[in-house]
Amino acid sequence: MMKKLAYLFLILYLVLQLTACQKPESSYPNENAVIQDKLILEKPFQNCRDLSNANKYFKQHFAPEALMAFNQRLKTCLKNLPLAQRYQWMEKAQNIYLNQIKLMSSQMQSYITETSSEGYSLSKDDLNTLFTQLDPHEQYLAKHQKALYFYQYNLGEGEFTLTQDPRYYFEIFATSLPKEDQIYLQQELKESTSISGSIDKDAGLSVSFTQLGDWITFWENYIQRYPKAHFSDQAHLNIQAYQKYLFLGLENTPVFEFDDNYVQIDPDALSAIEKLAKTPSASGLKAQKLLQYVQQFQTDNYANAAKSQEQYNARMIEIQEKYERFQDHYAEDLSKILDLR
Repeated sequence: MMKKLAYLFLILYLVLQLTACQKPESSYPNENAVIQDKLILEKPFQNCRDLSNANKYFKQHFAPEALMAFNQRLKTCLKNLPLAQRYQWMEKAQNIYLNQIKLMSSQMQSYITETSSEGYSLSKDDLNTLFTQLDPHEQYLAKHQKALYFYQYNLGEGEFTLTQDPRYYFEIFATSLPKEDQIYLQQELKESTSISGSIDKDAGLSVSFTQLGDWITFWENYIQRYPKAHFSDQAHLNIQAYQKYLFLGLENTPVFEFDDNYVQIDPDALSAIEKLAKTPSASGLKAQKLLQYVQQFQTDNYANAAKSQEQYNARMIEIQEKYERFQDHYAEDLSKILDLR
């Protein structure tokens, strides 16, 4: 009996000694995460394996220096990844920027606004004062804003928002993607640069009707040439959006002009629509239908065609009724006729 008790005490003693040598896990719940964060800050994204930590890290930390290293490493690593993962990284990178903007201080956002092409409401001295209020990480971003791909997006009506620079995907991803994707990204960058923010600013278009027609033709040709391209669905969406702007216009950039029961098309819009109507494309067919629809409201020859005053009066009443309906319902009618979405 005594031997059994001694044996049990020995086992208990060994267990207690082993437990005492171990660190309580509850005392260091985030030790590995802290060490990992410290390594990223000291030597951010030294190899391609480090990229797997990026989403989690940038969701928790505002770190422009690490973001610079991430972008540089991502660009060099993309070619070694399967194509499907390269596309996935485009979405991940967008989320990374959204999280960095969420973590950005109001002073930092104000500084970017003041130094954008739409800014300069502060004096040079006030701008310098604002810079001194930024912490070291923010000052790094202020000095490397373009290289870090932060962009002040013009929403119109004096409203702005901070977003990822349109240059990002072309400069970081294009060289690692197929030719058709490179063409897509180059055209997207070209259009974004032309618009310089929203295409709809102050209820008016920020580009000409001619430009819209050219862009529609470009994307129609792109889809015909690369029907199975990764970005073909987005190209279709571009066409749909540009069709609505070209065929219907906006409040401050109208397509149609109304004058004494006579419907005219804005000269620039008419030229773009007629040019588009000559192209062998789905948009070309819609442009033809629009011209045919508007034709019935152009009354230049009604007086000469009438054989009597009574016939002329009856015809003009008919035209006036159609004219009033067109003026009130043309957007609804053309949306149905042209299948605008």
